[in-house]
Parts: sequence; structure tokens; C-alpha cells
Amino acid sequence: SGYYLNNSFDYYDLFGNVVQISNPNNSLIKSYVWSYQYQYPVVEAINCTRSQLESAFTTNGVNLNDFEKRSLLSNEDITNLLKINSTLPSSLMKIYTYKPLIGASTITSPNGVITFYDYDNLNRLYQISYGNTTLKKNLKTLQYKLSNY
Repeated sequence: SGYYLNNSFDYYDLFGNVVQISNPNNSLIKSYVWSYQYQYPVVEAINCTRSQLESAFTTNGVNLNDFEKRSLLSNEDITNLLKINSTLPSSLMKIYTYKPLIGASTITSPNGVITFYDYDNLNRLYQISYGNTTLKKNLKTLQYKLSNY
């Protein structure tokens, strides 16, 4: 047959969110942590199993179940995620934060560069920038123009 297995969705949480994906020869494993009351993925760890990720949370004193139940992430939560990232040197971890029901607010790449997503008063994406919390460079500014119907 012309079909082959590309990825295997290994584990799900209680809400049906995928928490580990692997390919047939296990050369690439991705694990996920969900938060904002299990609605949004906040961690994507490449080359890291779900059990390794759970151990890293425990080692850093973070209760994974409580973390996933949170409705918003605090600055302390983000700091804890960065600490967890440093305890998994062989993995590449992306960290996501959100404005619930609006969209992503930041994406932190494995090398620590943060992409910021800013929204206007109507909750439309209007600016994408990158850098760190003290120095941002604008990547793109979006403008919305109303036209007659």
C-alpha cells in the first residue's frame, strides 16, 4: 500500500489534548504542556518525552497538574518555565503565552528570543515584534481599513 506512518500521537490528557507525538523510529519526539485551564499549549518540547518533561517540572518544584489548571500565567510561571527549560539541555523548548479568547501574546524560541503579539482595542492583531522585555524590534505593523460594502 502507499500509506506509511508519519507521526504517532502517543499520549493525550484528560481533555483530549495531545501531550506527546513521536515518529515511527522515535528519532523526533515532541511533548506538550497545556495551561489556561487546559485550553492552550504553553510548552512545546522537542526531543523530550512527556515523562522527562513531568520530571523537570517536579525537579523545579512546579506541580504540573496545578500549572495546567491555571486560567492565566503569572511572571513567576514564566520564570519557572525558563528554569525548566534550562534543566532539559538536550531538548528545544518553545514557550507560549496567550490573551485568552484573543490570541498568542508571546512565543519564546529555544534560543530565548521572544516574539510579541500586540492587539488593538478591538482585539485585532496590530503589531508583531521580537527581542526581549527591555528591547523590542518591530517586525510588522498591520493596518485595518474599512471599506464600503
